[in-house]
Amino acid sequence: MGKKKYSLEFKRRVARHYLESGEGAQRTGDRFGIDHGTVRRWVEHYKVRGDAGFLVRAGHTSAEYKETVILSMWDNGDSSRKAAARFGIAASCTVSRWERLYREGGIIALQNKPKGRPPLSEKKTGTDNKVTAPHPEFKTIEEELEYLRAENAYLKKLRALIQEQGKSKLPVKRK
Repeated sequence: MGKKKYSLEFKRRVARHYLESGEGAQRTGDRFGIDHGTVRRWVEHYKVRGDAGFLVRAGHTSAEYKETVILSMWDNGDSSRKAAARFGIAASCTVSRWERLYREGGIIALQNKPKGRPPLSEKKTGTDNKVTAPHPEFKTIEEELEYLRAENAYLKKLRALIQEQGKSKLPVKRK
């Protein structure tokens, strides 16, 4: 079942009703037949940007833009919902995901990953089965440092996961 589309006028009516009636999000949602979380999101978008708050961005965003959103959110003490409204991002969970990735791996973790299966190599030889990734080139020393920190954090987590899996496979002594 796909996501239901609502008209701009309907969203405006819901937001205005919430703001003018004094009813909470739950009662407003019940009145209009929508989830209270949707009411809160629409109201926040409407308060920050008016009708333009209902016209949200779609598509890929750069790592730099994502970082700008996160840093602005932190500087202003905003919630992810408020940051999403301010920057015209459809869902606050998107901002929360960016924030988590940024905390774990810096700006490098925010870069868009290619989707799908990588193309088969033109030169396929049976003798060299060793898989190695080319070392990326960096523009600044800070960029390389961020990359190395992210790589280090990844390896630590991988090591911990392998240790955890090893512990769960230990034989259990029975009497």
